[in-house]
Amino acid sequence: MDKYNFSIRKLTREDFDKIVEFRKNFAPSPVLKSNEADIYKWKCFDNPLGEGWIWIAEYENKIVSTASMTIKYFKVLGTLVTSAETGDTFTHPDYQRKGLFTRLCRSTKEEAIQKGINFIYGFPNNNSLPGYIKHLDYLQLNRPALYYLARPLNLKNVLKSKGINFFPIN
Repeated sequence: MDKYNFSIRKLTREDFDKIVEFRKNFAPSPVLKSNEADIYKWKCFDNPLGEGWIWIAEYENKIVSTASMTIKYFKVLGTLVTSAETGDTFTHPDYQRKGLFTRLCRSTKEEAIQKGINFIYGFPNNNSLPGYIKHLDYLQLNRPALYYLARPLNLKNVLKSKGINFFPIN
């Protein structure tokens, strides 16, 4: 019998300090400072596309594992499809290999189904990829036709505010 009695539940606003503390165990994202409470507030409550969710595992009143879904949209054959991106699948090293990744990802998937999400996807690293395929029935797309688009509206001023003079022309 497992000596751990994990509590599995959905993250609440009251948990933001705990999740920030938990994320200090991992390197910050090179793109976003995803250990900042504001990122989690945006993902869960303030995303203009729709509220996301994070499921957590706790042990002794500390978060030890997380998994999230963030609402996104895809255009498929001209139709806008509500989707969700998996992410924030972190487990503290002391609690790995105890099924938390699978339990939390199943919880996020079940919530996506309840919310009427049509498509979920993710970009797993080499550690989590086998779990998605073996335990969670995800399909691996070797060459997904996904496009990342960006349209800077006022990039010069953004860079300038950061002290970067990338555009030497006024």
